[in-house]
Amino acid sequence: YEWRDRGIDAGLFSRALMTGASEYAKKKVQENRFVTSKDLFRAAAKYARDSGLQGSSTLCIFGLIPYEGFHQMKDEAQLNNNAMKIKKWGERKLYPTHFYGNETVNDILSSMLTKIDNSEVMVGQVTNLGDSGILIGRPSTGKILFRTPQQEHDFGFPYQLGHEGIADGVDDAEVYLISNIIEGDVIIVGSDGLFDNLSDVEILKHASDLNKKSTQQISIQLTNAAFEKSIDKKADTPYSNAATEEFNIIYKGGKKDDIACVVSRVSKNN
Repeated sequence: YEWRDRGIDAGLFSRALMTGASEYAKKKVQENRFVTSKDLFRAAAKYARDSGLQGSSTLCIFGLIPYEGFHQMKDEAQLNNNAMKIKKWGERKLYPTHFYGNETVNDILSSMLTKIDNSEVMVGQVTNLGDSGILIGRPSTGKILFRTPQQEHDFGFPYQLGHEGIADGVDDAEVYLISNIIEGDVIIVGSDGLFDNLSDVEILKHASDLNKKSTQQISIQLTNAAFEKSIDKKADTPYSNAATEEFNIIYKGGKKDDIACVVSRVSKNN
């Protein structure tokens, strides 16, 4: 969509999505209600649609499932008695369409009753549409725990929400549950301008500076690094590698595109 050529500011549509998600989340917090990433995604899409704004956008929403309630069932006997309740609750409220690995709802939610390196385990939930995405990593070990795959109709044509009838819908989004997230892990959400120009390994390497820098500083650092790659005509980038494979030619260089990046670090609420 070349919205600019049609006099449309697609940024207004993107901001409407975020406003809708934010207002819905605040409302549910006040009601003390549990909310899933799919709930937020649906609310965001509805708000943008009802606003009457024109444009289109990818959308990626992440949330951590609180673990405190599950830790009341640490006792092995209680776990056996409540395993089915965990499974039914997960299937009803989280309704994932995809799992990372071969785990089931029961496997993932039951993992919250264990510890990794003496840290409580949390579960992440992701709802994603298009080629924006999320990377979850553990800087202490350099391990990448999860990375959303890109959703594209064809090379360079991502799935998107939008005002036109040909746009994709909420039910086209992919939903994931990710287990074994612990304190100190990093959650990096970004647009394709980030992931097309920096590899997952490069992104996580920048995040290893979190012991010395704030999440905002790392976000700016990542954005600048992606921009430098995007204007480097000789760089090896995820985009150049994908283009080489797609068109069967040797392609070099980054991809000039909008770059957005939000960095979070998992920590205890004191």
